[in-house]
Amino acid sequence: MLMRCRTTATRIFLKCIVILLVGVGTTTAATDPRALNLSLLDAAKRGEWELVASSLSDGASITTRDRFGNTALIYAARGGHVKTARVLIEAGADANQANLNGNTPLFEAAGNGTLDVVRFLLQQNADPNLVNMKQVSPLSSAIFHGHAAIAELLLQSGARADFVDSTGKTSTVYAAANGDAHMLRQLLDSNNGPTISVDARYSHELTLLMWAAGYGHRDVVEMLTARGAAVDLVDDRGKSALMMAAEQGHSAVVRHLVDQDSDTNLRDNNGETAKNLALSAGHTETARVLEQQLQ
Repeated sequence: MLMRCRTTATRIFLKCIVILLVGVGTTTAATDPRALNLSLLDAAKRGEWELVASSLSDGASITTRDRFGNTALIYAARGGHVKTARVLIEAGADANQANLNGNTPLFEAAGNGTLDVVRFLLQQNADPNLVNMKQVSPLSSAIFHGHAAIAELLLQSGARADFVDSTGKTSTVYAAANGDAHMLRQLLDSNNGPTISVDARYSHELTLLMWAAGYGHRDVVEMLTARGAAVDLVDDRGKSALMMAAEQGHSAVVRHLVDQDSDTNLRDNNGETAKNLALSAGHTETARVLEQQLQ
């Protein structure tokens, strides 16, 4: 009987100790700066704006960053959490603070297609012309990922189309390669920055016409030639827009370029004509179109 009482008393004592330790641990976690900052970043990722507000109220730092340099606002922007972004901005978050890759909250929102966050950040004076470490702008990122509405909003907010990234491309190149004639027209007509020539040269001496022709975007090719794009310019391989279209079997583009007086007798650095390139790639229909034009 005495042994049983002692055992029971011991259990009660140990249970009290556990409760006390759990309480102390909880209190420590709630006041530990590192734990609070981690909680803030995690809540921002998930768009839990109330937890974000609570973490900030408990002492989390609005400037805290993870090992990649991401702030809570960058995570909120990336995830499209506009209400969370608003809480962070109201708490003093910097709308232009970039991570280690140079990506700002606006860049992340633009590339991920979160239109509401892009609109909000622009209203908070986020700079649309801050490029990342690879010299890619929010505008180029939006166009590359096919977010036309965001690209238009960025243009309206003063985004420039002439930034050349580390691969030698600009927003106009991405629009031409994606076949977005409407966007390309807006970029060429934009007054944000210097005027962009329709025959501007990019990496490997490529032009917008070459990019569009190589991918078979006839509407873009037609728009560019209507604006006076030179059809017989060649890249560093000696290939013209006609050759590029022929090599890829884009017969409709080939037909249009021939109608625009493209030189079918031009030879590239290997001595190949557009017809030779089409035949070598197995595009007999395209070669037939060229043959008809030669007759």
